[in-house]
Amino acid sequence: MTTNRLTLVLPQVNATSAAATLSGNGRYFAFTSSTPLASTDTSIGNDDIYLYDLQTGAVKHVSTPATGTLGGVSDAPVISFDGNSIVFENTQPRGLTTLQVKNMTTGEIAVVSADATGAAADGKSWDASMSADGNYVAFTSAATNLSVLDNNKKEDIFVKNMADGSVVNVSVNENGIQANAASANASISADGSAVVFNSKATNLFKDTSNGLDRVYFKQLVDDTLVLASTNASGKLANGDSYNAAVSSNGRYVVFTSKATNLADADFTSNADVYLKDMQTGKVTLVSSDANGIGKGGESDNAAISADGRYVMFESTADLVPGDGDGKLDVFMKDTATGAITRLSAPSANGTSTFGSALAGNTLDTIFWSGKTGAAGFDNRELYHASLGTGFGSTTNSTLNGNNGRDTLLAGQGNDVLKGGGGNDLLDGGAGKDVAIYDGNLANYTLTMTAAGLSVVDNTGVDGSDILGNIETLKFANFNVSLDVNGIAGQAYRLYQAAFDRAPDIEGLGFWIKSMELGVGLAEVAQQFLSSKEAQALYGANPGKEQLVTAMYHNVLHREPDEGGFQYWLGKLNDGVSPASMLYSFSESLENYTSLMGVMEDGFVYKPYGA
Repeated sequence: MTTNRLTLVLPQVNATSAAATLSGNGRYFAFTSSTPLASTDTSIGNDDIYLYDLQTGAVKHVSTPATGTLGGVSDAPVISFDGNSIVFENTQPRGLTTLQVKNMTTGEIAVVSADATGAAADGKSWDASMSADGNYVAFTSAATNLSVLDNNKKEDIFVKNMADGSVVNVSVNENGIQANAASANASISADGSAVVFNSKATNLFKDTSNGLDRVYFKQLVDDTLVLASTNASGKLANGDSYNAAVSSNGRYVVFTSKATNLADADFTSNADVYLKDMQTGKVTLVSSDANGIGKGGESDNAAISADGRYVMFESTADLVPGDGDGKLDVFMKDTATGAITRLSAPSANGTSTFGSALAGNTLDTIFWSGKTGAAGFDNRELYHASLGTGFGSTTNSTLNGNNGRDTLLAGQGNDVLKGGGGNDLLDGGAGKDVAIYDGNLANYTLTMTAAGLSVVDNTGVDGSDILGNIETLKFANFNVSLDVNGIAGQAYRLYQAAFDRAPDIEGLGFWIKSMELGVGLAEVAQQFLSSKEAQALYGANPGKEQLVTAMYHNVLHREPDEGGFQYWLGKLNDGVSPASMLYSFSESLENYTSLMGVMEDGFVYKPYGA
């Protein structure tokens, strides 16, 4: 399994826009910066486009032609699969925003926002999306001269064929009638066969007269137009839908919607992310926890993997254990298994992906973490998250960090994570996961926070870590368990029930080990009741009424209610053993709830044999 790791790539980047995008193969990303990062950039203070090679660390200036200078402000790069073609917006002083495409091999820059004869668009053009080979570019434009009979005076969606220069208006219905409202947010499939966009138009499709934003799916081969923002039965979304992206083969569409009727698991009118299978009609709520349940919050800006299985998105919802801070985070969802991972480390400044920062073929992602200032995001840090082949895996794996600032994102197996030095984020995912620390427990301060469990090494060796989805912390001398619902939690509650006290750390470790080896709760309860300590509490040979009363006193710390007293008296008369009664009391909701405050922040035990 490839280690899932978060790496700080660019610290302290400044720009009025933090646009960035990854190549499909995950090697290159293009981004905007106000700070000159190459010798060819002499436009100090203007935003320019750069290309970063994640393999070599090399940075190239994009927004400059092979000869001369381009000038103006450049922004919003979009990169081809191999990183050779980059389309971006350029705005000259007192000029229109145009779309330019850079060939990184030849250095030449060509105009995208022009008609088939090469005449420049007479209106602003922006928000580009590119096919994998760079041959087709979809974009939004307010121009009226890019295609014939463009007289609706609205922003439309166009597709430019870079090979022959032809331009097609795709925001028209199947009769060729132009949209009667603005269209936006174009996304073209990697194979160039389909485009998705959203529009408030009321004449593009039947039954869309209420003016809500709808997501449309246009097949460029046969010019068919269908609605994507419907539920599995074809019913229209009852809220605005927008910001769509399409998989490489054009089969799957992911989009944001405020509708409440698209998926059964969505119970709020907050913005959520959905995945639509355009072949079967199936709709999946993506912005949900591992069980497929929505958790509120606002979700948006989804990007989709090449095969449509994985979706990266932003959300303020608390979708994974150890989150809870209410800040904007970046998540990756496996729509096949339901597994979800928080990619972004907790940040006082919040995080954002700023566009399609997902390499669909490799599951590499990039996103920004930074503070929002008057001019947008400034003093930002750009991170590269490499999920590798392990995301969603049920294989038991070991993940090791180094002495730097690591994020280890485990799969769905029973995994072991060791962050090493530095301030790390450890996310165990599903399964029963263990975090390893080399020092003695007394050297660390453990604090449960809204963002996860904070583990601070007071000696400074292991730094300050944040943990989520971790069931056991192993220190040099003791373990700390957070596994309230597992074997450790059962053993703790049974100890408390049998002896009316917190367990001793050596005894707890012994019985946890015994239960892991197959000893059941009933057998442990019987051995507890046979001890001198328990007999002092319950009596050496108590009568049935005495035993029921003592059980209520010692475990639940109250007098028995009449119904409960008669119930358990009847059970004992029917042959239920005192040991069975003890472990039933220990696992009762009342005892579970009463001990939760003691156990949920972790409880200590000494591993047997250590």
